[in-house]
Parts: sequence; C-alpha cells; structure tokens
Amino acid sequence: MSEPALSSSDLRAAGERLMGADAGAPRAGRDPVNQPMINTWIEALGDANPIYVDEIAAKEAGFDSVTVPPAMAQAWTMPALGAERSDDHPTVRLFELLDVAGYTSLLATDCDTVYHRYLALGDQVSLHATLAGFDGPKQTALGEGWFCTVRSIWTVGEEIVAEMDFRMLKFRPTQRIDDSRTRATDAETASARRSSTAGNARYGGAPPRPVPARPPVARVGDRLPDLVLEATPTFIVSAALATRDFQPVHHDRDYARARGSRDTFANIITDTGLVQRFVTDWAGRRAQILAIKLRLGAPWYAYDTLVITGEVKTVSGQQVSVAVTGTCALGKHIIATVDLLMDRTVASAEQVRRVQ
Repeated sequence: MSEPALSSSDLRAAGERLMGADAGAPRAGRDPVNQPMINTWIEALGDANPIYVDEIAAKEAGFDSVTVPPAMAQAWTMPALGAERSDDHPTVRLFELLDVAGYTSLLATDCDTVYHRYLALGDQVSLHATLAGFDGPKQTALGEGWFCTVRSIWTVGEEIVAEMDFRMLKFRPTQRIDDSRTRATDAETASARRSSTAGNARYGGAPPRPVPARPPVARVGDRLPDLVLEATPTFIVSAALATRDFQPVHHDRDYARARGSRDTFANIITDTGLVQRFVTDWAGRRAQILAIKLRLGAPWYAYDTLVITGEVKTVSGQQVSVAVTGTCALGKHIIATVDLLMDRTVASAEQVRRVQ
C-alpha cells in the first residue's frame, strides 16, 4: 500500500515538532582549516587577496598569519561527496516528509551570516544546526512550496566563530523543460556559448583583480568597480566543488532540467564568496567582513553573464555598509548588504577579534 497523502496540517505539525529540537552533537569538519582547500576556493572564485596565501601580506593587514576567506566558514563542515546527512540533522526528517508530499525540488533563497572572527590554519571547525523556521505552503514563481530556515553556528572549541540563518524553498515544480524546446534553445545560443570561453585562458574561471594594500576613503554614495562574470560550465562546476556543494543541480545538466531548471546554476555559497570577494577587491587587504546578508532572485544559469555592482550606504568611523546587486539576463540574481571594517589595523579592540 502507498503511504497516505500528507496534508498541509500534517507538514506544519511536523515542522513545529522539529523547530528548536536538539540536533545532537555538533558535526566536526572533515579536515582542519588547510591551505589546499583555501587555494582551491580562491582559484575558482578569482579572489587574489594575498592575505589568504602570503604570511607577510597577512601580517601587514593586521593578522597573525595567513587567514581564510570569511565566506568559507560553511565549506569546512559541508557533507562529503556521497555522504548522507545524519538522522539528527534538522532537515532530514522534514525533507523526507516534504518529498513524500510531492515537494521534491530544493532551492536556497536567503543566507544571513555574521562572522565573529576570521579562521586560521589548523582551526578545527564544528557545526551545530537547528530548524529555526518553517512556513507554508506558499505560491511562488517556481511552484507551491515550503520555506525552511536552518540556524547554523560554527565553533572552534567553545568559541563561536560564525552564525548563519539559511533559508531554503522545498517546492513542487510547475514546469519541466521538454527536449524539443531544449534543443531549440541550445541551437539558438550555440555561437554565444562557444564565444563565452573562446578567449578565456583560465577556461572560464572567475577573473582575478589586484587587491589594494591600503583601503580607500569610503564616502556614502561611492560606487564600487563593477565585476563582470561569465557563468561558463567550468566556472559553475569548479565553484560548486570548491565550496564543497555536491548538489547535482550545480554540475549535472540533465538532473537540473528534470527538476524544472533551464540548466545548471550557481550555488548560494559561490554567490556569498563572490560578494565577499567583490567588496574586499575594493576595500583592500586590511578590510574585515563582519556580516553578509544575501537574498537570491532570478537564477544565474550556465552561459549567462552576471554584473555585480555596489554602493556605499553608510559610514561610521571604520565601519561601512555596502549594498551589492548582481544582475543577470533574467533580472536581479543577488541582492545583498555587506558590513565591514575598512581597516582592521586601526579599528578598536571591541570591533576586531584577532585570529590567535
């Protein structure tokens, strides 16, 4: 016999039972913070900030040694390839119920992260996660779905180093990509696809830019230099792997299309890393990212171009807030706010928690 259909009331009750429930022991990252993983990240995302590879540059920027791109916090505790989440993870049982109810597709929508300090080589990062929100059913452009928010806290020993609220949509897709339309689209864009990588010596990776040693003077209304990125298949896949996100929609075109997407698309950890990199490309090596609040809009598919722009919104001493927008062919893909210290070497002790 097939399982009885789950009603919205059943799903809502299940979510209420799971919200705030003990998620068991923190999950330790597979590896301590290490240079090879940092190198893979910065190569895929084109982050040329030398504080991540050069001890002298890091010390000149006020760090004790080589440090870590702050947006990497999540990468250290991502599940291994082929690994299943443990039963005590807050989304496991809930997602199983949503799958049974027909909400089989998953899309990240929001990611709000606070970085208490930058990580250092050798840190052993652990993750503690709880279900913090569950809301639905909601009608969306993708189909009816439920929004799930997971609160993650990363620690090194007893010290909290980063916190994040991560919102996802589990939805029932309303459209599929049929083969005839796919073939027509592929034929129409074939020349554009060939040209997108033809002149790129880095095989489609994100282009790096020099990062200034000293910060500029930030004023409200200042615009940051635009960053233009081509989502070649190589970039989409290499960035997903560098961020340790093995969800098939980011590297398997057939899988992505079977779930209603036009193609593979960039993952939200890549987006967060690009926003962080975009701001520090401008602010320089002495900048310290304090928080990134990011919302996703239109998907950024393979073969599409993303233009990232930014504007300084507030300035209070060393603390600055920057509004960041990433626009692709389908509209606004990234809507983000970044809070940072422009120069951690002159900020107050209360504002900076040094890497020990």
